[in-house]
Amino acid sequence: MDITRRPSDTWIIDFGVSMLEQDAAMFEQPFQYATENIKPLRVGKREERANEKWWLHQRPRPEMRAALATFKRYILTPRVSKYRLFIFAHHAILPDSATVAIVRSDDTTFGILHSRFHEV
Repeated sequence: MDITRRPSDTWIIDFGVSMLEQDAAMFEQPFQYATENIKPLRVGKREERANEKWWLHQRPRPEMRAALATFKRYILTPRVSKYRLFIFAHHAILPDSATVAIVRSDDTTFGILHSRFHEV
């Protein structure tokens, strides 16, 4: 289920920021899926990371991951939505390209973001 409570059958395969190919291969089914569906799209690309480390995300954002790991929760909002809404997400849930992460965990920031003052 996504942020707006729509059912979602989408999963993201994430082998972290620096996992070696042989270590990623230990996760047999996800790695097999990546080999069959992602590798053909990545190999031969101009971007070195996409070509050489095809099983990893091209832009894994290690700084963002490190920042999120320091909190138990953070604020998450969809990039596109009929209404602007914010939720607290557990730090183990990584944001994807359809969301914006706000690395704050305090109720004050959450309240301000939801307030009329923030909309003006």
